[in-house]
Amino acid sequence: MVKSQADRPKKPRGLEAYEIILNKILAGEIQPGEAIVEARLANTLGISRTPVREALYRLEQEGFATSTSGAGFAVSTLDEREAREVYPLIAGLEVIAIEESGPLLPTIVDSLVSVNEKLSEVKEIVEGVKLDSLWHDTLISCCSNNRLQSWVSTLRRTVYRYETFYMSDTALISESVRQHNALIELVRTGQINVLGAELKRHYKFGMEAAVLKLAQHVKQPLLNKLH
Repeated sequence: MVKSQADRPKKPRGLEAYEIILNKILAGEIQPGEAIVEARLANTLGISRTPVREALYRLEQEGFATSTSGAGFAVSTLDEREAREVYPLIAGLEVIAIEESGPLLPTIVDSLVSVNEKLSEVKEIVEGVKLDSLWHDTLISCCSNNRLQSWVSTLRRTVYRYETFYMSDTALISESVRQHNALIELVRTGQINVLGAELKRHYKFGMEAAVLKLAQHVKQPLLNKLH
């Protein structure tokens, strides 16, 4: 018998608050450096401040929020050091996932093509970043290493913030589509060693684009102060 929606166990309040706040951060609804007001969130979600605080502590542990004594929580800022640490890590883990996928890898070619075609047609940045993430999740979907998949998932959320930031330049979405097509061809032809090297190059491009955009973002306010 299929359970009705009412019969299904509800998520713990802390987990519900965590997912809602995280999604707001990833979507850019709460900007880097912006304060996260516990009381306001609790009122919006219709829950007490305790589960909201639990969610914020978890987000702090995962690097999405920071706390200051007496000042509460704020969304973590984006910085070059984190980008240069995270992008090579997720690239390396995806390469391992590909190597562990073995002969199953060619079975996902059609799915990779389908997601990339949708990515080529997007008009909104957030949707583009979601599809880009889905494309990479599909690429490693044949890997049965659950621990590795979990690590990638955690890192993907961090990378998502940077991609939402730098893909405001829609030309970068087109470049991502082009690079994906080249990677798909390597999957199709079974060139796994070349695929690993090109995937790392693909992530390096994303990292450098994010770092460049961050540098421009920091420089502009300084220029405004000088005028």
